[in-house]
Amino acid sequence: MKPFLRWRTMFGMSLILLLLIPTMASAAQNHYYSGGWSLYSMTYKSVDTATDNGRCYQGAENWRTTAGTTMTQDNSAGKNLCYWRNFPLETWHGLYTPYSTYFKIEVNKQQIEADFPGYSWAAGINVATHEFGHAQYLGDHDTVGEGVYASTSIMSYSRDRTTASTPGSHDLADLYDFRNPSFLAPVSENKPEPKADFPHYTVDKLIQDNWTDLVVVATVESVQEIKDDDPEGLDLERSHQEAVLRIDPSFKVAIMVFPFPI
Repeated sequence: MKPFLRWRTMFGMSLILLLLIPTMASAAQNHYYSGGWSLYSMTYKSVDTATDNGRCYQGAENWRTTAGTTMTQDNSAGKNLCYWRNFPLETWHGLYTPYSTYFKIEVNKQQIEADFPGYSWAAGINVATHEFGHAQYLGDHDTVGEGVYASTSIMSYSRDRTTASTPGSHDLADLYDFRNPSFLAPVSENKPEPKADFPHYTVDKLIQDNWTDLVVVATVESVQEIKDDDPEGLDLERSHQEAVLRIDPSFKVAIMVFPFPI
C-alpha cells in the first residue's frame, strides 16, 4: 500500500489525491529498522503533558509491560521527545525521527481526531506505541504488499488503531530476535529515514466515499531537508522535508466529479 497525501485546492473547490510511488526497497531482515535507539531501555520527555493525558506515557508503558523494555519518563532532563499536538500540514498519524543524540516522536492530534472521531484516546495511545516500536529498531509492516500482520503487529500500517494498543506476537518475536546475541543486523543506513505512520487508504475507497475528484501518479525526484525554528528550545534539530515531484502524464483515471463543502 502506498501513502496518499490530501490537500485542498487554493480556491477551495475540491480535494486532490496524490499517489506517490517511492523507490522500492526489499524488506529488511525481520523488519529491522536501523534508526532505533535501544533494545533494552530509554528515557524520554513527554512535551505536551498538559494535553496528552498520558498518551505518550501509556505508549511507552505498553512496551515495558509486554517486552520488558525499561521506559522512563523524565520531563525535566529527558532528551528524547514525545509530542501530542496538531500538525495541520501533515496527514500522518505519527512520526518517528532519529537524530545523532536523541529521537523525536510526534503524534498528530488533529489527524487522529479527524480519522477516528470518538477514539482519540485509544488511537493516540496506539500510534504512540507504534512510534516507540521504531525506537526499538522495529520497522513498519505491510509496506510492500504484506497483508498478514494487521492482527499480530502494532507495527502494521493496516492494524485497527482504535483497538488494543499492546505490541503483538509478531512484534515481540522480532524484538526477541534482535536481542539475540547471534542476530546479524542489516547494514545500517548512513542517516536512517524518519518513519511515518500513514492512514491506510485505497484508491477505490477514496473515490467511492467522495474524498477526491482527481487521481494522479507522481514520482519523488528529490527531497530537501529544511531547518525549522524551535521556539521551545527543545528540538534543536527540528526540520521538515520538501520534495520535488514529477507527475506521470500517461496515468489516467476516469471518475465522476463531486462538489466538496469547505
